Amino acid sequence: MAAVNGMINNRDVGLGKPLSALLLIAYLKVCGKISRPIISVPAGLVSNWATNAVKALLSWRVVTVGMSVARDKAGNVLYKSKRDGMPMLDASSKRIERWVQAINSAVTPGGAG
Repeated sequence: MAAVNGMINNRDVGLGKPLSALLLIAYLKVCGKISRPIISVPAGLVSNWATNAVKALLSWRVVTVGMSVARDKAGNVLYKSKRDGMPMLDASSKRIERWVQAINSAVTPGGAG
């Protein structure tokens, strides 16, 4: 991981980038070094980062631009599934929400947005 001029650049797989970066951001905010951090990630990673941010930074408002939790016509959250139809689960065995393009959305614990 490299930190240069207020940016973190990290491309290696499986090193806990979301949590590491979120903890660094929280630390910098507590120290007064930052006030409103922005995290830019590829569209395919938005759900992972937003979910981790909501879990790690409980008192923060997490806003995504360009993606939001997918819902059916009745307003129920849609979840990702594997090719065999089985649900995809995160590290804590919870189902992973499916995300779609949107203008912007606030993400809160429990998937409401």
